[in-house]
Amino acid sequence: MNEHRSLATDCSDEQFDEPSYAYPYSTDSRVYQSKRQTGYYGVMYAPEYEWDVVRCTAEAYGDSRHNTHSAIHQRVIDGRPRRSTAYHTGWLSVDVAKACIRVINQYNYFDADAVCDALEALPDGSRVVVGREGSPVVYVWTDCAPYVMGVLDDARPSELGAHLEADTYPTQMMGATIGQTVPGKRYVVRAWWD
Repeated sequence: MNEHRSLATDCSDEQFDEPSYAYPYSTDSRVYQSKRQTGYYGVMYAPEYEWDVVRCTAEAYGDSRHNTHSAIHQRVIDGRPRRSTAYHTGWLSVDVAKACIRVINQYNYFDADAVCDALEALPDGSRVVVGREGSPVVYVWTDCAPYVMGVLDDARPSELGAHLEADTYPTQMMGATIGQTVPGKRYVVRAWWD
C-alpha cells in the first residue's frame, strides 16, 4: 500500500470550479500543425463533438488494436490514422472516466484495470479528464494531491506531477512531485503512460 494513502483525511468535501480547457499551443504553431498531420482528427476536444465522450475516446484511440469500442472497424480514414494524438475530454465523473479508460484498454504500459482501480480509490466527487498526449493521460483536479498522486502511482504511470492552482489544462510540463505537494491546496494532477 502506498504511504500517501493515509492523507485521504486531508481532502475536503468542498466543490470548486475545475480549470478550463485551453490547448497550450496556438493554432498556427508547429506543434499544433504537426498534431493535425499525425492523425485524422488532429487536436480533439470531446465537448466539441456530437458523440458522447466514450465514442470520442474510441475515435482518439482508433489506431489501437486494443480499442474495444464496437464502432471502430477501420484503423485509417482518408489515408490517415484514425486517431488524435492530442485529445482531451472535459471534466468527468469517475464512473464516466472509467468507461473511457475501458475503451482504451491496453496501450504500451497503460493498463486499464490498474487505472480504473486507481480512479475508484479517488475521493468522493473527484473530477477526471481522460486524454491522449501521444499516449494515455489522466488529469485529476483535487485539494489532496499527495493522496491522489499516491493512488495514481499505483497504476505505474511513466510521468506523474501536479500543478498548483492551475487555471487551465492540459499542462505543458510534469509539475511538482508528490513530496512537493501540500494537502489542502488545489492542484491539477497529471498522470501519463508511455
